[in-house]
Amino acid sequence: MRYPPCQFARLECTAGLFITVVSIAIIVPLTLRAEEWFAPPVITESEHAFNYCASADLNRDGLDDLVAHDGTWFMVYLSDSIGHMTAVDSIHACTFGDGPFVLIDENHDGWIDIVGDRPYVGRIGLWHNDGRAHFTEASKSFDDQVPIVKGDVDSDGFEDVLTHSGEWMLIYYGGASGLASEPQLLRFGPADHSYYLEILGIAVADLGGDGNQDLVVAGYTYDDHAQLGATIRWRHGQGNRQFGEFREFTMGSTEGEFSNPATTDLEGDGDTDLAVLLYDLQDFGVRLLYYDPASDQFSPSGTLYPSGRPYFGLIDDDALPDLFVDQVYVAPYRSKTLVYRGSLENGFDVVQELLGARGATLGHVLTAGRPDMLAVGQDADQNPQITVWRNIAYSLASSGGSGESAERSSLQVWPTVATRGVAIRVATPGTLRGLTVHSVVGRPVRRLSVGPEGQWDLCDDNGRPAPSGVYFLQLEGHRSHSQPARVVVIR
Repeated sequence: MRYPPCQFARLECTAGLFITVVSIAIIVPLTLRAEEWFAPPVITESEHAFNYCASADLNRDGLDDLVAHDGTWFMVYLSDSIGHMTAVDSIHACTFGDGPFVLIDENHDGWIDIVGDRPYVGRIGLWHNDGRAHFTEASKSFDDQVPIVKGDVDSDGFEDVLTHSGEWMLIYYGGASGLASEPQLLRFGPADHSYYLEILGIAVADLGGDGNQDLVVAGYTYDDHAQLGATIRWRHGQGNRQFGEFREFTMGSTEGEFSNPATTDLEGDGDTDLAVLLYDLQDFGVRLLYYDPASDQFSPSGTLYPSGRPYFGLIDDDALPDLFVDQVYVAPYRSKTLVYRGSLENGFDVVQELLGARGATLGHVLTAGRPDMLAVGQDADQNPQITVWRNIAYSLASSGGSGESAERSSLQVWPTVATRGVAIRVATPGTLRGLTVHSVVGRPVRRLSVGPEGQWDLCDDNGRPAPSGVYFLQLEGHRSHSQPARVVVIR
């Protein structure tokens, strides 16, 4: 839902440039239990009460950095190897809502850029990275409303950007010369205007596992008299940027979903399932939706997880998608992130709560090859902070919970930042072994057989180029002794 400019609690929009440089690191003295996945965090104090963040390697030093949003500014932070965060740039962006920006290499120069909501003008702007994580606004801009989502909709290897306006989805396709200036428009509401749809969340996913990317929206329907109910709608990709008519799953509530659906294969059956934030007077929280290709419908899980924004990722070393939910309410101006272990049979079991983490994202800062948790929020005294939680889930799994270092990985890849292909070497002896390439949300992308040596050509199982992003290569049947290898693909 579109909100008027500057209607964000305790924030006031002002013009001009504001940069805060901080480098204060504190280790919080928390008791660490053996089953926890993240060590006590490194904390950077901030003057901004952020509520949303995303990570990427902005200066190509091998460490993921942070862009955070507080309703008034996009603040850019560079990380160092011990978890410090230093503010280096700010972009005036007075808006309110989830998904106010995405990080992509828009002009394919190897540097990550920002596509985000511009203040007051009702259009989405583009800021190019100069290679030092300083951003300059480009002349190109886009319609229309947050959330802003990225994905390779047409499977051409270039990332696309998706926004919405009411019941319309707008797709700005990426190409060799960057994002298109004009969008493809797709309608998710009825043509006869018998009722209306307000889109609140967007996702791109191959629901049926047929190799075509499908478009998913979450929101609510209403007519001239009242709000009708929450809905999930999707249109199947048919190739060549063509899409079928929309299908619908009604949640049966009187309100709507307020965040982008999270997507991954929860059951290991090759299709894509969802996690959505459901809100009504009876149910208030995150629910899993399992997709069935035969009926082309979803079935909801019986478990309702606490209210917040859901995300999937590979956090421990079992190659099963895990769940974390940020913006879980604790007290006024105080939130936490809940981390859950994934299972094919039993859904998710809570592993740890990260207090003070209002907005969270996975990134690689303190632990090579493993995703750390980067978070923004406030401490118990309402002091704004940025926290980096070091991932210890791999070492715990490999050492039986002792917290000691895991055995040195037997899987080696080169280069780790790739544009054409990746060479693979298995250091342990043996015959051909299966290897799976996973996306950052845990979805299998490519299955290979490797001996002492092998190669990944940066394509998926259907021969299409894998989009820019982070991928993990994992030896099959060897999870307890080998950490997955991380590769960044740049198109």
